[in-house]
Amino acid sequence: MRQNGLIVLCLLLLLGTARADRYFAYFGTYTGKGSHGIYVAPYDSTTGKAGELKLAAEVSNPSFLTVRPGGNLLAASSDRGPKLAAVVTYAINHTSGELRPISDAPVPCRGLCHVSFDRMGKYVFGASYSSGEIFSWPVTPDGTIGPVVSDIKSTGHGVDPTRQEQPHAHQILPAPQNDFVFVCDLGLDTVDRYRLDGASGTLTEVRPFAAVPPGGGARHLAFAPSGRFAYVANEMGSAVTVFAYSPGDGEMRTVQTVSTLPPGFTPGPINTAAEVAVHPSGKFLYVSERGPDTIAAFTVDQASGKLTPAGHYSSGGKTPRFFTLDPAGRFLLAGNQNSANVVLFQVNQETGTLTPTGQELSLVSPVCIVFVRAD
Repeated sequence: MRQNGLIVLCLLLLLGTARADRYFAYFGTYTGKGSHGIYVAPYDSTTGKAGELKLAAEVSNPSFLTVRPGGNLLAASSDRGPKLAAVVTYAINHTSGELRPISDAPVPCRGLCHVSFDRMGKYVFGASYSSGEIFSWPVTPDGTIGPVVSDIKSTGHGVDPTRQEQPHAHQILPAPQNDFVFVCDLGLDTVDRYRLDGASGTLTEVRPFAAVPPGGGARHLAFAPSGRFAYVANEMGSAVTVFAYSPGDGEMRTVQTVSTLPPGFTPGPINTAAEVAVHPSGKFLYVSERGPDTIAAFTVDQASGKLTPAGHYSSGGKTPRFFTLDPAGRFLLAGNQNSANVVLFQVNQETGTLTPTGQELSLVSPVCIVFVRAD
């Protein structure tokens, strides 16, 4: 009997290990060319294999997705017209991957291009590219969005009269310690700092702000796993700026700016940097580049945060607006907006090299990918 019990225990442990590698991958899309909303596929982080894509929620232009800490709630931005957008929340079925609508918070603007949760999952934030506004809302434990508690619009302009005629908030992201919230503003070339009131969810601007090179166009920021460095993808400048981050006061000090373009590529209006991500190990950093349609890889000096170019890899399609590393850091998924495909790459854990796995998913206008653990 004792031997049988040990066998059963071993089997349960093996099953538990297998379940630890099982996820659902959710894909946000633009819905104007045949897509219908948020799609989902089962995903195995050990093999890097994704299963069949299915429509999880029909919604207009879910261009960015975020998952609440704890994994029980998904929020999406949704553009619905010239002057209307919304944040929508969904309960996640961890067995089937299905999404159940819970709440819908409309805002009188368009271009709600980024949403995120605070680190405690009590508040959701939104950034509007078109109006230059940022928002914060409380979220109840069941996922209901409350009335907006912060609606802030910056003023000013950048050096480019065409693309920087006004503020263009492109991302809103909490600090690792959850005491500050940072906003990448493409129109102002700044990374703006706001103090988060943990009791109310309100945001209060704190000066000075960090800045990228003039005309760089700050788009997205990623923190190093250590929390000591922040990396900003400059859309217009096709570069990444490294900042040393000071927990406590939230200040950022410029360390380095490095091009994300492949060697020999002639810069022009068609090349724009998009997504930035740091490997879970902190050893590598990646930035997608539209125009050459590449993923730029860098090695990271753990002491200084400085980057060294380590290769440029074809995204396997056109316009890699978004990519992400899977939760284990073993694979990278690149969403190519204008070629209707998601391409999977294996990540070399020693060098950061990307190698196509041979798997592609067909999906119209993929623009965001997030993971949720499956039961």
